[in-house]
Amino acid sequence: MQQYVKLIAWVISISILSGCSKFLDRPLDNQGQATKIDYTNLSNMYQPVSGVYRTASSGSFNRWIITAMLSERSDDIEPGNDDAGQIGIHNFQTDVTVKSYWAVNDMWINLYAVALAANSALVELEQFGKNIPASDAANTQLLARYQAEVRFFRALAHFWIGRHFGSIPILGQESNNPNQLANAKKSSIEDVKKYVMAEMDSCIANLEDARPNEATHIGGVTKYTALMLKAKAAMDLAGNDNGSQYWDVVLDCTNQIIASNKFSLFPDYYQLWKQPGKLCNEAILEFQYSDFGAATGDIVTSGANPNETWANFFLFQGPENT
Repeated sequence: MQQYVKLIAWVISISILSGCSKFLDRPLDNQGQATKIDYTNLSNMYQPVSGVYRTASSGSFNRWIITAMLSERSDDIEPGNDDAGQIGIHNFQTDVTVKSYWAVNDMWINLYAVALAANSALVELEQFGKNIPASDAANTQLLARYQAEVRFFRALAHFWIGRHFGSIPILGQESNNPNQLANAKKSSIEDVKKYVMAEMDSCIANLEDARPNEATHIGGVTKYTALMLKAKAAMDLAGNDNGSQYWDVVLDCTNQIIASNKFSLFPDYYQLWKQPGKLCNEAILEFQYSDFGAATGDIVTSGANPNETWANFFLFQGPENT
């Protein structure tokens, strides 16, 4: 009987200790589980870059409400259905009460998500870089190109945020911990545009000298994509007081794009926005999506439910209930 009691006590003790071990092994709240990455396997070096493309295309630059907000200050769209909430889009940056419009916060969060994803990717790329031998010129050059692609998207995010919010924090400048927002300070819109231009100078030197449809990863950012963004940032500065010297920068960047003889206008404007125009010689930045080999069918969106088509940017412009 005594041995039987001891056996039961031993089984209970093992169960308790096992349960405690499993409980203590759980990840901390609000902290992602660490993934072991083999940074010596340089064939995986593109993965963090691919993640930035995914972040930029899946819910940031292509999000329907952000497309509407970015296009509102141009002649691209004509919002009219105020009953459907479009009054917020229409009044963006023309009415002080627009700060309460939900899409303002949505755009801020999603565009900064690209900058934060880029910062994380650069940290990962740095780890890969530590395992590249000094004699390995090919992978050293590849690392520089990948870093330039990531930095392009970080700069593009700051470009759009600055255009619509004015003075903003620049995340990633010479910071040991660029993802910490608590102590981030605002920079003037002029400094934001100068930051974008300086980033592009570095990117231009390391990106492929090709059209996006000729890039190693088809549709990827190239030297000319960076020249385009530098020209746009310089154009914004040129429109300010005492900014006329930046017109020379705009001219230089655009002349380089034209003189490359790599780009040409697509001959059919109607087909430009359909499959024939996909990755044509006119495209200087174009996000890539799969049609799964189907000639027709439902559109696959970035929504959680593949059947949801509300995420497509054009639907906010069309008539309701059709």
